[in-house]
Amino acid sequence: MENITEGIIRVPGNLNFYNFVVFVCACSVVCAVGLVGNTLAFFVFAMDKKKTASRVILHSLTVSDSLILLNTVFEFSIPFIHPHTKLLGVVFKVYKTFSIYTYPLHYFFITTSTWLLVLVTCHRYYAVCKPMKIRNWMRVKNAKIQCVCVYIFGVVFNISKFIDVQSANYQYCTSKTDDICYKTVLLDNLALRISYRIILTTVVMYVIPISVMSYMNTKLIIEIRSSNKKKKYIGGATDDDDGEKINIILIVVVIIFVMCSTTPITLSQIFLSFGSYMSAEIRFGYLYFLPILILLVAINAAANCYVYTIVGQKFRRNLKELCSCRSCDQDLEISLSVQARSNKSNLESKSSGLDNKTVSNSLTSSTIDPI
Repeated sequence: MENITEGIIRVPGNLNFYNFVVFVCACSVVCAVGLVGNTLAFFVFAMDKKKTASRVILHSLTVSDSLILLNTVFEFSIPFIHPHTKLLGVVFKVYKTFSIYTYPLHYFFITTSTWLLVLVTCHRYYAVCKPMKIRNWMRVKNAKIQCVCVYIFGVVFNISKFIDVQSANYQYCTSKTDDICYKTVLLDNLALRISYRIILTTVVMYVIPISVMSYMNTKLIIEIRSSNKKKKYIGGATDDDDGEKINIILIVVVIIFVMCSTTPITLSQIFLSFGSYMSAEIRFGYLYFLPILILLVAINAAANCYVYTIVGQKFRRNLKELCSCRSCDQDLEISLSVQARSNKSNLESKSSGLDNKTVSNSLTSSTIDPI
């Protein structure tokens, strides 16, 4: 069935259906599952009374991952309902107006998520491999300040994207088909293209994070293996199973990050910078590749909570308490039990003091009690 738009006869293409499957169906499911998981993780970390620097950073990481998922839903999943189904036409027009502002936000959320992961990697590395160094840096109060600094860095690093992007819009891909795609047009400045989009973005978002996390996680793996050998040698005793679980969680999260996040960012920046020099076939092929890149980023943001649940025994226990609403009852029982024991101890000490005073007075009536 032909579609006549602005006097141009357009034939149906395949990209609208492909985008509907990937963006609307797959991404929406991933984002929904991830938002539920990250919300639960947020409350689990919030109710955890044993605050550590690593948990504070992981708490902040759930916020950044949730923002990535929300941005994916509003920037990609909802707008691509209309091109295939012809529904939500008014919403689609609104998104065409505001998409230029949501594009830089997506990179801001990814930047904060990436560097929070680097930060928690550094914390675990020094806690396990060099526990006696920079102990002040590892405190909970300082960890909160460091998280704020990461968010400030994310704003500063991505502020130029609001200037760099000339248009980020949903428009027809070709002059013949009715396929609609997400197109971003950046400033045609060769110096900016090479220095910021390629070199700086690749170094800040790929080279440094991957290098730091690869080195520190390798050291963590070696330390965990060495620790396991020592535990087997002394009969399986352990002093910090919780810390070891956090190390394993971190290693798995970093592996997922490398596979699903950094590579898509780098490839998208290369194409945005040099896409105009590529052939029409490559540019059109990238339109099929872009939804997969967005889906991988969403998977990375959605997976962390489920890694915590699978690996972290304490996280599972706290999550179970949160879901069953038993935490408040248990806290009340514990506080009443502690108060009862305290009252009993005070009564016993008073009784013991009276007995000792009576005995002392009867034995030495002339002795003066010390002040």
